Amino acid sequence: MAQRTRDRLIEVARQLFSRQGIENTTMNDIATASDRGRRTLYTYFRTKGDIYDAVIERETERIRTDIESEVEAQSSPRGKLRALMLSRLRITMENAHGYTLWLKSLFSSDARRAKAIRAMVADRIYEMIEEIVAAGIASGDFVPEQAERLPIMLTMTVRGTDWMIAQEEKSPEEIDQWISQSVDFIIDGISTRPGLTNFVNS
Repeated sequence: MAQRTRDRLIEVARQLFSRQGIENTTMNDIATASDRGRRTLYTYFRTKGDIYDAVIERETERIRTDIESEVEAQSSPRGKLRALMLSRLRITMENAHGYTLWLKSLFSSDARRAKAIRAMVADRIYEMIEEIVAAGIASGDFVPEQAERLPIMLTMTVRGTDWMIAQEEKSPEEIDQWISQSVDFIIDGISTRPGLTNFVNS
């Protein structure tokens, strides 16, 4: 019961924050919209910042799960790596699917919070990259010296994509095309058999 109540409060807060913004949402708004009293809300969260952090943590976990599912659906190191990179780079384009709040938080004026949010996804992604690259080197799909540069390349590409979307420099279609081309270019650069990256299950 306690977990269901907490989940309910987090989901209602997420909806209100997404619709009204964190600045325009009060603790009373959350309590009223969730059909819970203020006393119940303060039992779980002391401040609006606490519940906001819980919302972002929940969104981050959902993102990590989505990425892992995309990767696990592939059979080869090349396919897994491409799925991972495409999934991560396309996260910021999923505004219509509930990630708007997460994206805005990446560019928050609160540098500590923005850094923590990036780390919650990045740490797991780097673990997955290490696993995939090790498998790719062992299978002969990846050139070891080139594959070692992958984390840096992915970091730079992710930040560039995040920035383009935040600045609205390009249309979603243009950004998606750039993402696909960038991922194929990077994977070709570490592959022993370049030119096969479009065949995700190869």
